[in-house]
Amino acid sequence: MRHGFSDMEWKQAIEQTTNILMDVARNNPYPLISYSDLAEQITYIDLQPHDKRMGILLGEISRTEHAEGRGMLSVLVVDKSGDLKPSKGFFELAKDLGEDVSDEPAFWLSEWNKVQTYWATE
Repeated sequence: MRHGFSDMEWKQAIEQTTNILMDVARNNPYPLISYSDLAEQITYIDLQPHDKRMGILLGEISRTEHAEGRGMLSVLVVDKSGDLKPSKGFFELAKDLGEDVSDEPAFWLSEWNKVQTYWATE
C-alpha cells in the first residue's frame, strides 16, 4: 500500500497525472491547471484538490522530472483562487532539490518557462 492506495493504483495515478500535465504543457498557450481541475481528471485514485496525498503525488512526479532535467512538472498546478501560483509545498520541494527559491516569483517563472519550453517542443 502506498498512501492508502495499492501499489498498482499509485503507479497508475503517477503515470496518468504525468500524462495530464504533459498534455497541459503541450496544448495550451499559457499552460496552467488548477488543483481542482487536475483532481477531477485523475481517475485511478480518488484525491481531493487539497488532500496532502495530492502534494505527495505531484512531488514524486516533480522529483522524477527534475532528475531528468525537464523541470518540475508540477509548476503547472496552481490554486485557481488568489495568486494562481503553486502551493508552498512546491517551493519546499524545490528547496529540497537544491534550487534557490529565495525569490519565489522569479523561481516559479523560471521553472514554468523551463517546463513549458521543453514540452512545447516534444
